[in-house]
Amino acid sequence: YQRRVRGISSGFGMLRPVLLLLRLLLLLLPQQTQGGSCSSGMEFPRETWNLVPPSQAGFDPDLLNRSWTKLATLGPIGNVFLSRCGSLVQAVGDTSRPGLVWSLGKTLAAMAAGRLVTLNQIGLHDELELSDNPVLAAQELGLDEELFSDGVGGGRRRTLFEFLSMSSDFGLANPEPGRSAAYNNNAVDFYAAFLQRRVALLSDPVEFVRRMIFDHIGQEDEITLAEAGHVSGYKGGFSASPRDLARIGVLLLANGSWTNRSVIQSEFVDSASKPQIASDARVNQDKVGEKWWNIGALSGALPFSEAGHVGQMGGDRGYGLSLWVLPEMFGRAYHASGLYGNYVIVDPENGLVVATQNHADKHPSAAAYLACIRSALMNGSQSDGAMCDQLTARPHERE
Repeated sequence: YQRRVRGISSGFGMLRPVLLLLRLLLLLLPQQTQGGSCSSGMEFPRETWNLVPPSQAGFDPDLLNRSWTKLATLGPIGNVFLSRCGSLVQAVGDTSRPGLVWSLGKTLAAMAAGRLVTLNQIGLHDELELSDNPVLAAQELGLDEELFSDGVGGGRRRTLFEFLSMSSDFGLANPEPGRSAAYNNNAVDFYAAFLQRRVALLSDPVEFVRRMIFDHIGQEDEITLAEAGHVSGYKGGFSASPRDLARIGVLLLANGSWTNRSVIQSEFVDSASKPQIASDARVNQDKVGEKWWNIGALSGALPFSEAGHVGQMGGDRGYGLSLWVLPEMFGRAYHASGLYGNYVIVDPENGLVVATQNHADKHPSAAAYLACIRSALMNGSQSDGAMCDQLTARPHERE
């Protein structure tokens, strides 16, 4: 019996180096190969991004190259940063160059708001002082008084949630906060300035976004604000690089956590990435055509639509808290959107983040980018390929 036990022990002793080697190999394998939803873990960029070749990240390299070619039939695809489960898979163009992000600034402001909510410095459903008086708000917060001069006052004070979901009716006639919708740049500039100055007690919008978000997730390139100073993206807004904006996408993909530390509470991210305006909400028609108050084409796409809003929004199903919800075929995917084809696209089911920087009137939609990229996955579905072909048949234009 003792000889038998010694024999078994000796056998395990011989196997130990093999087992240790196998364990080491498993640790060296990129997380992306273990599952599309990053169930086995996330890689978070530090000073720079970890690079994983497309084939190791679950992509067919030839199909991925064909995807860029298909997308380019719609016009310039811009600088594109593709990440899976937090690692860089491919960078197309110069993804280190900062450029105007336009309405992506709304998402930067919203993430800063989410940080303040997480810190319990303000509640998501707290009413904001001055939100019932646009003219006084501009004076008190140092905003563009000319743009706010015809804002309609009155009604109850609006909540932070209503500002984030574009349902505040701030400055518009016949307001129905929470039951109405209007894509309102002035509303974003107001709540961002209010949070920056009255809650975070900071004097500079760039410092506000940096302190609330980028100090926690890192950045590699300079982030600035256009001279006009509109956080909302009106007249350009912030400038940032695709690889830094992709960090925002990874933060969202990780449900607000960064290296196991909560930056934004997961409940906020969950709300932000789902439609928040009811399908029967009224679309406010006041000041339509005044792009600082009410962009009509976008206002009409804010309420939830199961079938999706055709045309300008490329089939998106509605608006969350600064994020647009992609068509149903993409599952839980959503995106931040800026003028001229600037996007941060997040696909939780496949662990994908796509950050694009563009400046073209005709360009791929967020749905086209995602469909074509997903069609290059080794485990991708035929429906993604069919949707890529369908969406690349015609260019997408944004006002």
